[in-house]
Amino acid sequence: MTRRGEVSEGLPKVAQRFVSEMVYGIQASQSVVLTKIARTLVDDS
Repeated sequence: MTRRGEVSEGLPKVAQRFVSEMVYGIQASQSVVLTKIARTLVDDS
């Protein structure tokens, strides 16, 4: 598995944060459905 930093390397800082949060959300929610990812990110805040 590739680390988040390697995936977003070379992107602007805002894009790096987006990639990082999306990867975390996918892992935490165990889903690629955007609604489930968003719910997980809000719950973890």
